[in-house]
Amino acid sequence: MKKIRGVKDFLPKKKIFYNKVIVYIKKIFYNYFFEIETPIIEKFFFFKKNNLFNEEIYKFKDYSKNILCLRPENTTPCLRIFNLYKKKIKIFYYGNMFRYEKPQKNKLRQFKQLGIEVFQNNIIEEINILILINKILFFFKKYIFEINDFFNFKNKFIYNKIILFFLYKKNIKTKKSIFKIIDKKFNIKKFIFNYKFLNKNYNNKIKKILFLLKKNIIFNPKLVRGIEYYSNIIFEWKNKNSVCGGGGYNFYSYTFLKKIKTSFGLSLGIDRLLFKKKMFKKKMFKIKINFFLNLFINKFYFSNNFSNIKIFKINKFILKIIYIKKIFFFHIKKILNLLKIIINNGY
Repeated sequence: MKKIRGVKDFLPKKKIFYNKVIVYIKKIFYNYFFEIETPIIEKFFFFKKNNLFNEEIYKFKDYSKNILCLRPENTTPCLRIFNLYKKKIKIFYYGNMFRYEKPQKNKLRQFKQLGIEVFQNNIIEEINILILINKILFFFKKYIFEINDFFNFKNKFIYNKIILFFLYKKNIKTKKSIFKIIDKKFNIKKFIFNYKFLNKNYNNKIKKILFLLKKNIIFNPKLVRGIEYYSNIIFEWKNKNSVCGGGGYNFYSYTFLKKIKTSFGLSLGIDRLLFKKKMFKKKMFKIKINFFLNLFINKFYFSNNFSNIKIFKINKFILKIIYIKKIFFFHIKKILNLLKIIINNGY
């Protein structure tokens, strides 16, 4: 018996590792956000306003002939919750999402997302969240952080170029079709070369984010995420493929709240974060530590003096170190500092 396309099984070894990663990230999030859980099944009506995923939603009728669906994303259910409380809230969630799209190497029809949503936020909170996620992602791997000012891009791009082009030359009548084609088929590069900021406030906002995050950041005016979804700063963390992305969606939240409230969120694709098979090929080494350390691609060589330390190699970036039942996760570049501490303290 074969499983259906676009889903995968989690066998014990892989599931244990997934759980450890989720627990690690959640422990960090608990210091800053409240955790919520939303239903996997929602009314299709809620997601109908979001043209981004309409053709990828798993929808069906129940016995009462209500049109229901499997959630394709979790921002919309979070907006529903915010509409009930109508207060400033900072929340995070973790769960399965479902989209009927063509399965590829790093794209699934059932996938796990860990996300953050903040309502009635300010720029300081946004920057702090970006710094936090940046640190978490660099713990696993080196990612490039790309950012764009979508508010200005949207005003100039959509209204001055796209609407006229598609309505008159391509004879497209529906709003839904316009946004779908913009996202997937239109050659944005021709327009981008003349791109300039229109709004000084958003320009300053990006400068603050670039200054505080400092390393591995690219301002990419070609970056586009959900033309009808986002209306503010947008961003992605990439390493060949996007592993985390988000932005401000004030205008999308307006469709639910009937008031423009500052809304900001991001989602982290756990399946993409832990996709490489090397992440699950752990090797344990019993070692003796000295001040001198040589690192090789597949093995670690230590010499003399110290024992009782075990190392699990998770991948070429991360080591799991167990010393007298105390567990540490470290980036390889930081391992030398750890060894110096162990030696200087006479362990």
